[in-house]
Formats: sequence, structure tokens, C-alpha cells
Amino acid sequence: AAYTFRFSQNFDPRQIVVQATAEVKDGTVKTVEETDTTFAAGFKWSPTDKISVGGVYKKGPTFTAPLFYADSASAFKFSNVAETSFHIPDIAGLGVSVRPTTSLTVNVDVVRVTYSNLVDDFVSAVADVRDLQDPFKSEDVLEIRLGAEYLFPVKVPFLLRAGFWRDPKHSIEWNGPLNRPDFI
Repeated sequence: AAYTFRFSQNFDPRQIVVQATAEVKDGTVKTVEETDTTFAAGFKWSPTDKISVGGVYKKGPTFTAPLFYADSASAFKFSNVAETSFHIPDIAGLGVSVRPTTSLTVNVDVVRVTYSNLVDDFVSAVADVRDLQDPFKSEDVLEIRLGAEYLFPVKVPFLLRAGFWRDPKHSIEWNGPLNRPDFI
């Protein structure tokens, strides 16, 4: 659940906004369990004993996550103000593994993550912002991973693994006008 608390200049509570997999009962937000059925598919092809190629696609689940609002005028009794959903990003990847020796394996993967799914049905708690076209954005990214594994062929086999992962920026950003402080 995501909670936003707003206070007056005297630190008196003004508003509470909650976005969660929940429902309102008697003016109180009660979390509920959400499930979704998704799928994943992958393949591995080894044209030789030294080279293999693989790929995967994972469909991210989507959960209903309504937006609830309460303020001092409602005696902090919550009401549902918007029906929204939360879509976990889909992932598609492709990788190649090469085994130059019987002890060494090197792998490189490229994975596309659709972080734009995070704002598919994003609703702001600020009413004026809801009228804007796509006020928030999140860019899809390519994550690049490189790794190696070395097998020490001793009586009790021992493996040493190391890797590198490029983690590009993937946050939700404001895409609306910058000259409206009341939108914040």
C-alpha cells in the first residue's frame, strides 16, 4: 500500500490518500488479497556443447489498486475516489552462454523491462492532475548482464561465479507542467 499524508502549516492533519489492493468498509481502508494468473515462456537451444542460446518472456501480473481519500471534512472517513490498477512490468530477455573450456562458462543477457506498465492506469490523488494527458511517465529499459562461472575440478567440485549488471534508471517521473505548484 502507498500512503500520502498532508498536513497544514501547523502540522494539523489535512488529508490522507491511500492506494492499495484494498476496499473501504465503514470508512476504513481494509487490505484484501489479490491474485492474477500470468504466464512465462522460454526456450534454450544448444547448437554445440560449447554454445547455448536462450530466451524468456514473463507477463507481469495486474492488480486492482483503488485510490482512497479522507480529509478533515469527512472526519477522516475514507471513500473510493478512483479505480486504478497496478501492472508489474513485463520482461523479455535473450542470452548467450559460451563454454570455451570445460571449467569456464561466460554468459551475456539482454533483458527488456517494460517499466511503462507502472503508469498504464496511474491516477493522481490531486484532482486537477487527473485531467492532464499522461502526467506521469516511466521509460522502458534494456538491462545488460554479463557473468562468468569457473569450475575448480577438485575432489569436491567448487564453483566461483562473478557478474556485472547494468541497472538503468527506472523511476516514475512527472511529465506534466512545471509552472503549477498546486499539482504537487
